[in-house]
Amino acid sequence: MATDLYQLVYVSRSVIEGDEQSYREQIDEILKVSRENNQRDEITGALLCNRRYFAQVLEGGQDVVQDAYERIQCDERHEQTTVLRFRPVPRRDFGEWTMAYEGHDSDALHSFNRLTQESRLKLEELDGLDLVSLLQAHLQAA
Repeated sequence: MATDLYQLVYVSRSVIEGDEQSYREQIDEILKVSRENNQRDEITGALLCNRRYFAQVLEGGQDVVQDAYERIQCDERHEQTTVLRFRPVPRRDFGEWTMAYEGHDSDALHSFNRLTQESRLKLEELDGLDLVSLLQAHLQAA
């Protein structure tokens, strides 16, 4: 299967501090910039985050996805970024969104909270495909 479409799933620890309003403002800024960059680079994907972790899916050409991931690794709001999955895919799972967001009070966030608690802070043991399925299920239900 020859494809130019890749999917990258990563998790990272959030180092965003401050009260709830400050946290939400920073997440809103991440979404704004990500959506602008992703539209420019024809990247689609989804973001899920809680106060401790980010989980994100990026889909697009190999080079632009790798460039986006490198920007994320350099972003001071992330630390210990870990790639869970990076491979060619036949189609986009999040083709409708430049960056879907399962936000502050969603069912997906509660599922993500359980998942990160169950991992006992071993992010590298999370399954990238589980995160993709979790985001897909909740976005389709929304």
